[in-house]
Amino acid sequence: PARMSQKQVDQFVAELVSRLDNRDIRAAGHHQLYSRAQALVDEYFESDILGGHYMPVTIKWVTNKNSRWGSCTPRTGVIRLSHRLLDAPDYVIDSVLVHELGHLVEVNHGPRFKALIAAYPHHARAEAYLAGFSHAVRWTGGPSIN
Repeated sequence: PARMSQKQVDQFVAELVSRLDNRDIRAAGHHQLYSRAQALVDEYFESDILGGHYMPVTIKWVTNKNSRWGSCTPRTGVIRLSHRLLDAPDYVIDSVLVHELGHLVEVNHGPRFKALIAAYPHHARAEAYLAGFSHAVRWTGGPSIN
């Protein structure tokens, strides 16, 4: 609009470009997420839970996860990761993936589930990172993971 200053226009354009870039990364990233998940399964799980799942497993970035980092629907094989993780370190994304992959085997967070995800060596570090990020957002209202 004509009433916007040049500074406001520049800020709006930068925000719009960032949103479009994130959308492109998420769209291109679905196949990459599946490959990443397969590598994690190969390294940290005793069986191929992706290939052995009775429904094809899909893994995707979503923008409607603002209170959780990820979710899994074991019945359908759908794993969703929050877009808030896009800028997180790899070990954090991998930790969330291992957690959600564990739900393909064990639905609840009981001892069997904890034993499954315990194989991932950076889990505690990733939990600390995410707890720190959540705390910072709660106190500053900041939207980004950086």
